[in-house]
Amino acid sequence: MIDAATQAPWTRFLAGSKRRVSPVLVVLLASSLDDIVDLAEETGDKIDLYRIQAISDPAKEMGEFLAKAGVEIAAALDQLEGFAQLKPHRLEIHRLENEGDRLTRTAIGELFSTVSDASELVKWKDVYDLLEATMDACEHAANVMETIAIKNA
Repeated sequence: MIDAATQAPWTRFLAGSKRRVSPVLVVLLASSLDDIVDLAEETGDKIDLYRIQAISDPAKEMGEFLAKAGVEIAAALDQLEGFAQLKPHRLEIHRLENEGDRLTRTAIGELFSTVSDASELVKWKDVYDLLEATMDACEHAANVMETIAIKNA
């Protein structure tokens, strides 16, 4: 279920849109955006819970990819009502997600070949998986925006 804070802007979007946008798609987009926030919060919570003192370079790089994806999502949302120019943003988010996949695979491979402490393996594997899931959620949100654009073209 999406938060009231997430739902309110989309209710206004539905009411103010000149085109008929399916309420189901608007709720799906709102839920997708909420998933991104929830996963990002969970990642931060796990870093605190696990008392991770130093963030690894791959995790920092994934964080940079997520920040860039966030900028692309915001830019796409700014253009959502007119349904114009969404494709470049979706493609960039897709590219970032692919880079994130590559980085995650490399980081986990490196983790298991260099770290022998089981608790450290579990911690970092969990963090990397959450970062990857957050990036996947960004791509999902971009795909939902594209669906909205296609159905309302």
